[in-house]
Amino acid sequence: MKAILFIVIILAIVFVYALMDQYVPKEFFLGNTKIKEAKPDDEKSYSYSAISDPKRETETPEPVNPTVSPYIGKVNISRLQKANTYNPSVITLRVNPYKGEPINLNGLKIKTRKGTFTISQSIIIKEVLTVYLVGDTNPLQTGDSFRADKCFGYLSKSKNLSPSFSARCSAPKLEDLPGLTPYCQDFIIKSSSCKMPDYSSDFKISTDPKCVSYILNYYTYSGCLKRSSKDEDFLSRYWYIYINKNIVEELHDTISLYDSNDLLVDKYTY
Repeated sequence: MKAILFIVIILAIVFVYALMDQYVPKEFFLGNTKIKEAKPDDEKSYSYSAISDPKRETETPEPVNPTVSPYIGKVNISRLQKANTYNPSVITLRVNPYKGEPINLNGLKIKTRKGTFTISQSIIIKEVLTVYLVGDTNPLQTGDSFRADKCFGYLSKSKNLSPSFSARCSAPKLEDLPGLTPYCQDFIIKSSSCKMPDYSSDFKISTDPKCVSYILNYYTYSGCLKRSSKDEDFLSRYWYIYINKNIVEELHDTISLYDSNDLLVDKYTY
């Protein structure tokens, strides 16, 4: 009798388990887990993973703000010089590339009450530089922009630059003057290094063809380029860009700097 009762209990347990397996969700037994079908070649028929957060599934990376210029903090309006009787207006920009990342000034735009000026040439800057936006024409007549170098002192018209540029021409040393007379050597060493010395009133120099030839070849811009163009400090940290007109208000205004996408970079109020 006990054996029959035991068999009936076993059959009842199997029957109940079969019903629960068919009608009760598996998650009821597994808590916050879900069954993931295994690949055909997997040894196990099922694997388990935590139920994913629905918020996490819908999250996407925040896009870069299209209203903020990438030039902010890299190009700033640092100074202003108003036009006067002797000098043109000058808007000074301070360019500071981030960790040496090149900055192309092409497309940068200045807006004032008196007008707008856009830099329309590729000027790539890789180091900290000062850029002058000059409200005048280029006195050197070499285009609308240039970067000053250590030989500029030999250009007579460079004296008209505003802001002024301090020339750093290299002076000849005694060991650089072989074959010249001691008098010629002494005359050259004592001469200014950034302009052609006037030897017309010195009879000994003017009648010394070798000395005159050296002076004429050395004290010129082209001669300086041959000697110094490969020097590490040949180029200065000043770039001149000519607007060809004055766009700076005489009294008060706000000068705005925009990038090529018309996003504000900086403002200067005076």
